[in-house]
Amino acid sequence: MATPLAHSQDSQDDRKPYKQAWLGLAVFLVLALGLGIFQLYIGYQRITQEEHSRLQTQARVVADNLARQFDGVNNALASVRYDLVAGDTPGESTYAPSRLKALADAMPGVRGIAVLNASGTMAITDRPELRGMNFRERSYFSAAQKDPDYSRLYVSPPFKSMGGVYSISLSKAIQAVNGDFAGVVTANLNPEYFEILAKSVLYAPDMQVGVVHASARLFVDARHDEALLGRDLSASTSLFSQHVASGREESTFEGISAATGDDRLMVLHTVAPQALRMDSPLVVQLSRKPSAIYAAWRDDVAMYAVLFALLTLGSCTALYFAQQSAMAKSRGDQVRRRLERENALRFEFGLKSAALGLWDRRLDVNTFTVNSRELEILGYHHGEIEVNAENWRKLVHPDDLTAVYDGFSEHMKNSTEPYRVTHRMLHKDGRLVWVLAHVMVVERDVHGQAMRVLGTHMDITERVQMDATLRDSEQRLALAMKTGKMGLIDWHVASDQVLFNSRAYEILGLEPEGERLNLAAWSALRHPDDAERADVLLQGMLSGALANADIEYRVRHKDGHYLWVHLRAETIERGEQNQPLRVMATFRNVSARKAAEFELKRVNEQLERLTVTDGLTGVGNRRLFDKTLQEEWQRCARHGLPLGLLMVDIDHFKKYNDSYGHQGGDVVLASVADILKRCVQRSGELVARYGGEEFALLLPSSDMAACVVMARHCLAALQEATIPHKASPVSPWVSLSIGLASVVPDASQSASSLLKTADAALYEAKRLGRNRYAPAETEP
Repeated sequence: MATPLAHSQDSQDDRKPYKQAWLGLAVFLVLALGLGIFQLYIGYQRITQEEHSRLQTQARVVADNLARQFDGVNNALASVRYDLVAGDTPGESTYAPSRLKALADAMPGVRGIAVLNASGTMAITDRPELRGMNFRERSYFSAAQKDPDYSRLYVSPPFKSMGGVYSISLSKAIQAVNGDFAGVVTANLNPEYFEILAKSVLYAPDMQVGVVHASARLFVDARHDEALLGRDLSASTSLFSQHVASGREESTFEGISAATGDDRLMVLHTVAPQALRMDSPLVVQLSRKPSAIYAAWRDDVAMYAVLFALLTLGSCTALYFAQQSAMAKSRGDQVRRRLERENALRFEFGLKSAALGLWDRRLDVNTFTVNSRELEILGYHHGEIEVNAENWRKLVHPDDLTAVYDGFSEHMKNSTEPYRVTHRMLHKDGRLVWVLAHVMVVERDVHGQAMRVLGTHMDITERVQMDATLRDSEQRLALAMKTGKMGLIDWHVASDQVLFNSRAYEILGLEPEGERLNLAAWSALRHPDDAERADVLLQGMLSGALANADIEYRVRHKDGHYLWVHLRAETIERGEQNQPLRVMATFRNVSARKAAEFELKRVNEQLERLTVTDGLTGVGNRRLFDKTLQEEWQRCARHGLPLGLLMVDIDHFKKYNDSYGHQGGDVVLASVADILKRCVQRSGELVARYGGEEFALLLPSSDMAACVVMARHCLAALQEATIPHKASPVSPWVSLSIGLASVVPDASQSASSLLKTADAALYEAKRLGRNRYAPAETEP
């Protein structure tokens, strides 16, 4: 009979596992909490990175379109200036205002073009009420007058026009024949066009898109908030001022917006193409509210907090009742305790062998089990192979079997430390897999005989193959050096001594005895266009940032022509501070291969152009249109952007062929295609011949409003061309019918739905009398 003292000790020993269980639960809950917090942090970082990237992409879209638009305006202004000064009939009196109006109408986003003389008086304009008025105080004139630079594009600060609209003007100075300042030719921009462009990149209700002049005044706001237009953002602490002060082309900030006064994640992108030499750049700024960006993430945080609270309450309740039930059972249940020890040991070993193949062999009951990773390494699924020790022995490569089992037998006899061995095993598909095996006896009987053995397998096939490849590469390099097929450069950095082998001299056409090479002489042989690229790699190796370098560039042969060489350099000796002490490089003449690559690239590019171009009109063919439509459908679906389509048909084209002949019809097709191609301004937009007299204009990132602007532009451009069509019942000139459709694509739907909608709109335009456009009435 146990004494009271002994009973008390037993009670304490019995309670110890329960205390450990509570401690384990506490550790588990802490780990679960930590893991949840870590996952939430990763989610927060991912959302931030994705939103940064998305805002940056949309900012670049707007900036690229602004740059292309400004380039077109700059060319138009230069053309007008040339006609005024050096044309066939120079002078203000011979330049009709109607020509300026036609030029302005041909450029989307331009409200009007005018010419001011040297005193600032409006000399040429399509608006009679402005002719003779003086605008010398306007910045678009005064800036050019004060500092005339005839290659510069002057960008005025935003101002309220006489019509009460915020606008800016682009100007170029006019130089008289004697070299004096003779006035300016200026284009007044239409802010509505740029608001449409800004709206096209909106993808969230809280998003703000604006364009700011270098004077820190807002010129364009996507939502046309009159309170924001013209607002001064020049405060030193504003995000705009911080971006300008940084000197970077693109910046990302989070802080209080000077325009809206609320917290914003903002991307600012400076638009100042070097070719335009703008006196004042513009800055595109896109922003979103962090509260909207992270709304879903905050919901996840709240949900995780609730789930963690439920998990804590549930697990604590479950553990409490489980322990109450366990304490009611017999403490003498040795089988249950043995199973618990086995499960705890397997769990511990499994943790140490995470992501490894695990096998468990019980010698006392003759069982053999493996985990799913072990099966995966050997290419099997559960049930495809009978799992037993004999089958696993058969999978070991015969040449490795002796070494594997000799070490295994020795370990089982008297070792308590795990042993490791590398060997091959047969994969299900017949190939060999290299594995690193760790084996450990985890249970012995009272006589020291092994009862249970655990082992892990790590798949190291890729590492072994890489080692073999490295050895093979070293052997081939040694052979190449031995046979003298490559030039060798051995540079001792500290002493600046450089040795070249005879093959190096031979490749360059030099004589080893009469023309000794050194590092400076080698550098002088490099082609000027390649020198900077090579120096970057060299500096990277000297700084210790790069261990090796691999580059192809041109060097000058003795006879003056340039050779292409492939140079591989590697640091083979370093000092105590990791600085390179010795660098070796090999190079070989690859001129023939490079010539073949250039020729192949040229031929492929030529073939590619032929396969996607309509032979008659020179625009894209049906094959290119179908391919581009699928690509843009998927891209716009991913980014939530609209995709516009114009289906264009030449009115009564059959009657034109009957009246002028098929050769005349071919000429009209080519002319119409050229006009449509000139109407397309933005990168990514496509003009294609869809079939017969029908054309298609694909307009990525364009809503219905943008499609209407394009349709009007196409009709006006064709009308201005005045191509006769005496057989047409709707117009004495060649005319068009245009069907418009725009939709934000759904990746689960087919792009053909957009085609059907545009075709229906084209049919409606024809039904209404032709020589017009018709928007789609319903979304596809």
